[in-house]
Amino acid sequence: MKINHLISINMLPELLKHDYLFIDLREPYQYKQLHLTKFINIPYQDFTINKLDCPKNKPIFLICYSGKRSSDLALKLIALGYQAYSFDGGFYAIEHPIDSSYY
Repeated sequence: MKINHLISINMLPELLKHDYLFIDLREPYQYKQLHLTKFINIPYQDFTINKLDCPKNKPIFLICYSGKRSSDLALKLIALGYQAYSFDGGFYAIEHPIDSSYY
């Protein structure tokens, strides 16, 4: 069974209206340069699932630069019973949106 854990960056404005947990997995220097409102910085290599202070019924939204690490971590969290999601394309998709009129 394939788990749909990837969500579009276009959903950000609506999601940010809620009291969810938003985690930016990029390096601190990247986070300091530019980050999204409500996102806390927990670098991927410092993320410890067993220290995660979040109820399993509260959605967790993860982002990294490309979307790969956040996707992998979302799947691990889902396997442990969390509601975890990763933004498809990561921070790169925010910085470099695709103009669909080209297709």
